[in-house]
Amino acid sequence: MLKNKIQLTTGDIKGAVSASIITLPVSIGYGTIAFASLGAGFSSGAVLTGIYAAVFCGLLSALFGGTPTRITTPKASLTLLLATFITGLSDSLPEETFGRTEIIIGLTALCIFTAGLVQIILGVSRIGNIVKYVPQSVISGFVNGIALLLIIKQLNPLLGLDTNDSDLTFILKPEIIHELAMAAGLLTILLYFISRKFLSFIPPSLVALAGGTLSFYLLQTFMGSRGAHSVIGEINSAFPMPSAIPDLIDYLVQFDFLYFLPQVIITGVVIGLLGSMESLLCSVVCDNQTGMRHNSSKELLGQGLGNIASSIFGGLAGAGSVQSSLSNINAGSKTFYSGIISSITIFLTLLIFTDLISIIPLSVVAGIIIAVELTMFDRWTINFLKKINVISKLGRETVFNMIIIFTVTVITLFVNLIWAVVIGIVMASVLFILSMSKSIVRRQYSADKIHSGKTRPLQQIEILEKYGKRIIVIELQGPVFFGSADKLYTLVTDTADRAEHFIFDFKKVSQLDSKGASILIQINNLLVNSGKKLSLSYIYGKSYLRDILYDMEVTANIGEENMFNDTDIALENAENRLIDSHGYKPLGHSRKLIMELPIVHEFTESEIRIFSDTLIEEDYKKNQPVIKEGEINRDLFILVKGSVSVKIKIPQRNEFKRIATYSEGVLFGEVAFLDGKPRTADVICDTDSILLRLPAEHFEQLSKSNPDIAIKLVKNIGLEISNRLRLTMQELRTFEDE
Repeated sequence: MLKNKIQLTTGDIKGAVSASIITLPVSIGYGTIAFASLGAGFSSGAVLTGIYAAVFCGLLSALFGGTPTRITTPKASLTLLLATFITGLSDSLPEETFGRTEIIIGLTALCIFTAGLVQIILGVSRIGNIVKYVPQSVISGFVNGIALLLIIKQLNPLLGLDTNDSDLTFILKPEIIHELAMAAGLLTILLYFISRKFLSFIPPSLVALAGGTLSFYLLQTFMGSRGAHSVIGEINSAFPMPSAIPDLIDYLVQFDFLYFLPQVIITGVVIGLLGSMESLLCSVVCDNQTGMRHNSSKELLGQGLGNIASSIFGGLAGAGSVQSSLSNINAGSKTFYSGIISSITIFLTLLIFTDLISIIPLSVVAGIIIAVELTMFDRWTINFLKKINVISKLGRETVFNMIIIFTVTVITLFVNLIWAVVIGIVMASVLFILSMSKSIVRRQYSADKIHSGKTRPLQQIEILEKYGKRIIVIELQGPVFFGSADKLYTLVTDTADRAEHFIFDFKKVSQLDSKGASILIQINNLLVNSGKKLSLSYIYGKSYLRDILYDMEVTANIGEENMFNDTDIALENAENRLIDSHGYKPLGHSRKLIMELPIVHEFTESEIRIFSDTLIEEDYKKNQPVIKEGEINRDLFILVKGSVSVKIKIPQRNEFKRIATYSEGVLFGEVAFLDGKPRTADVICDTDSILLRLPAEHFEQLSKSNPDIAIKLVKNIGLEISNRLRLTMQELRTFEDE
């Protein structure tokens, strides 16, 4: 269904133009790669197949897709699959076959049409999400292999050789290298990276295309030209017609169609699955940039319709492009109009600037593709290679994942893309199964032994020590999947009778599959039906976990209010619920309640009145600082209403980290009060708060006028510090015993 209530913005136009500038040269290059086996004579026709994919696939996927800012273009992986398919057709069909080129184009169109149908089925059936859960190690190896393959396949046009020549032949015969093409191609690569670093406001592919083409013709005046295949050549700029598959039907009697049908269907299914994976991964990247949430089913439906449209007009297969999409977003795009305008811009460029496109050197196009692919290598792989000298210090799982990455890369290079994905998934599955031997539960503890970072008054601590066993924290580790998740369910059912609040700590969870997500829902339903509660921690820092939980409706079932940034906050929330449920009454803010505070332990009523007169009552607003790091004062504070947190600044990240939180009835600032040194942290109000402040000068006066009161006060401060240290030691001992 068309989106008809969204307004076009100037950001959409800027984004579309920016994306089209990136997409056009890459589309030209991918077209020449896919149909390289048809020789230089078909180079101009090959160019059109790439452009048509950007136009028709991009247009339909924008209209019907589920990611507003995503741009669809021809993709490297899909292009290489098609190149392999087309090469096989070229080898099987004799040169003298009547209508050979039209037959190959038609069979390719039928293959892409099949891919589109597969994507529509995935979208309509709502099972397309499963392709997002291909292991990251497999994707990384696949990306590396494709990048290397494309670079190798572009070396011939980069050096001015026919794209149909054997790869790397120039190594044995360097004399066949075209110096003019090579110089222009290498300069194109150089311009691309210079532009990325120093002219970030201009798409680097545009700078590389313009500069490389200009240098080609400037050099040509001095070096001469060798061969017409060094430029794209004349392009048929007539309005495209949906004739690819009808033309195939006209030539059915010229070849054995049924012989090729299995190859067409198998390749089409693989392209459909792989294109779905690429598009959904691109959508996740767009979500992370925009804060939006894509619709996976609509996304696959739009991609399927786009590929069907592209196939009918003789275009390549397309999928979501991370590079073009990010360019679109960074330029200010917000809506699906950018995808439509980008496709129209490319189409108008083809119609209006046909003559200019026809004179673009193939070595320049090759240079742009090589430059793009050099930026596409998996960063995790690059970081691993930098640490190869300390491999013994890396975790076992990291090393195993790198073995998978390198294996998939090698198979992609020397066998084919399909086997690379299959073998990679098998290897990842074996690693996954081996990890079953490791317990999913790293550690579990209850809130009577381990407390949150919130410092509480004695009454609250007594409640936690008496009833804290009803809060259970379970630290998980490794993969949470169909095998291990069942064990977690059993653990909860065995302990649910004596607990009322469970917290699952996901800090060390590496993977989560759909079955694991489903069992989380079952556990939550079990607890809710028993009047109990489940919370999850360390979810928001892991985008892959957050996305799976959202897609599998775990977030909706458990509730976002029960998902926390870390376990300490989750535990504090559970403690608050437990304390409230056992009738704890806040101290209030009247000075008369000062007698209930531990700081006046063993004080007489008259001593309490004298001490109370030394205190200054102060109101603070939420986020207002009470103490600032580096301050030199010895004031002592008692919190009687609200909440404050001790925080230290992390300079590298320009943010604050919470060290502790104080609740009502707690004193703070005692360290500087005793030693007189500068404050070591900030104390900031979490809520509107009321504090009683004992200024240092008031304490000095109290020490002179009522030394007994001052001595008792210091003693109680020491006891308070001692109690906190004892609690800390108890928690440390509990962790050591686990």
